[in-house]
Amino acid sequence: MTIDLMDQNFGVKLNEELNMTRDNLCIVSTFISYTTANYLADWLDSTDKDIHCTIITRFNREEFLQGANSLEGLEALFKSGASIYALQHLH
Repeated sequence: MTIDLMDQNFGVKLNEELNMTRDNLCIVSTFISYTTANYLADWLDSTDKDIHCTIITRFNREEFLQGANSLEGLEALFKSGASIYALQHLH
């Protein structure tokens, strides 16, 4: 298992990592935007691989209200089979 910090060219890097994913995908992020969550949910739905996806994020009401995190996006991920966990003090 490798751990990569994605801070630049996020979309390109995410797509590269998804293409290399074989069976497990774990994403730890304080924020998951609607766009990113839906992109990942669509990928999970369309891949022919049997991927176990785990999302660890922070559940903070203010961040959801500001759009930094997306309940709708997390719901799409959940419906796509992702396991979602909240870690309140994730930073």
